[in-house]
Amino acid sequence: MGRVSTMIRMADQTPVHRRLLMVIMMVALTGLIIEVLSFVMLSLVERGMASWSRQQSERATIIGEDYQQPEADSDGEARQAKPRVADGTVERWMLRLTQSEVIHPYLGFVEQRREEEAAKGRAGRNAEAGRFGFPRNTYGLFHEPQPGRLVVVVVGGSFSRQIGFGGRRLLEEGLATIPRFQGRDVVVIALGLGGYKQPQQLMVLNYFLALGMHVDLLINIDGFNEVVLPVTENLRFGVSPFYPRAWNFRVGGLDPDELRIRGRVANYRDLRVRRAEFFARAPWRYSMTCSLIWQLLDRRAVGLTDRAESELRQRGEVDAGFQAMGPEFEVDSDDKTAKELVGIWRRCSLLLNDIARSNGIEYYHVLQPNQYVEASKPLSAEERQTAVDPETGIPGPVALSYPLLREAGRELRRSGLNFVDLVDVFSRVDESVYIDNCCHVNELGIELVAERIVESIAAGDGSGSPREERSAAE
Repeated sequence: MGRVSTMIRMADQTPVHRRLLMVIMMVALTGLIIEVLSFVMLSLVERGMASWSRQQSERATIIGEDYQQPEADSDGEARQAKPRVADGTVERWMLRLTQSEVIHPYLGFVEQRREEEAAKGRAGRNAEAGRFGFPRNTYGLFHEPQPGRLVVVVVGGSFSRQIGFGGRRLLEEGLATIPRFQGRDVVVIALGLGGYKQPQQLMVLNYFLALGMHVDLLINIDGFNEVVLPVTENLRFGVSPFYPRAWNFRVGGLDPDELRIRGRVANYRDLRVRRAEFFARAPWRYSMTCSLIWQLLDRRAVGLTDRAESELRQRGEVDAGFQAMGPEFEVDSDDKTAKELVGIWRRCSLLLNDIARSNGIEYYHVLQPNQYVEASKPLSAEERQTAVDPETGIPGPVALSYPLLREAGRELRRSGLNFVDLVDVFSRVDESVYIDNCCHVNELGIELVAERIVESIAAGDGSGSPREERSAAE
């Protein structure tokens, strides 16, 4: 008893600053222990080593900063709809896309307009671009022609969005160093969306030129969607391969019950976005404990979304008809289908080139890389596990059509069009680049693609194909 009393007296005699320091140290130690435990639990939840960058990447995917397809699954890995024959059910990707996009009379579809963003613009996003269905742009869409400004428009699918948004600064800084562009402020505008495929890029240019958009440089990054989506999606449901993605589902009739379920899906999606935005901010994004809390909350929202989407899928396929299916397309053989798909891709590029030239626009057509092209990249162990999946139905169309795309590209180049083949851009890259089993890339991939595009534009003279590639072709 006496010893205890002595200890209490000694504690009372301890200077205040020392006691305060001890409290701070105990709190810090407790916080550190909690962070370590959260790191361990998060690693178990994700079935891999947890990292801040991965958490931010997952949150960015939900917010929509990088790309829209495929969405992160409940285990944090990329999710791709498994191919199957048209069996009367509605697929998950159709449900998700139509919650974030709306039908457009000329472009097929654009991003859903959010009133608050359209009214005042979100941080880093332009309100004018949002009003036209491309809300993630930093700049407005309409600029007066000025000698001191270079307006660059990037079109294509979700891969082009990655380059247009994630690689925007690299493009702006790189293009500004090209002698014929020096002294000009470079403005990069991304007008691509996930699932866009020709002739949508052609329609985008025509539409915005008709509205008065000024464009100095047009970069079209495509190829994958044009030869894969028609086969793995449109044709499986009997939809014309040249119609926009999920068109049969976008234009189908909706009953009140279905609208109610769709509303629940939209609410859950907005909830996920708001939570991801909150936890992506400092200081929360640097805490493993906060990331663990976010993961648990997000998985709960994913479960609710899945249940609502399951109700929608059980309601069956939307009503078919000419409005939803388009003109009948006969599939005689895979080879013939591939040739027709590549043919429209080639014709659309020629038309883009003609329109660009008639409007004083430099045009560059870029064939995007893909992990399913044989020997195009030494795949890392991580990529072999997460970026390659034969069940997606992608390997077949890629193997059949990419050689045709590359040959058609060489023909375009010989005709005087600025064509850039980037299929082998990662051929000497051992590090992981591909982040899902579709076509998307990480920051390293974005950087390498953006650099090669700038190099190709620098090698050109603005009127024909890049001099280096033209000489090689000859």
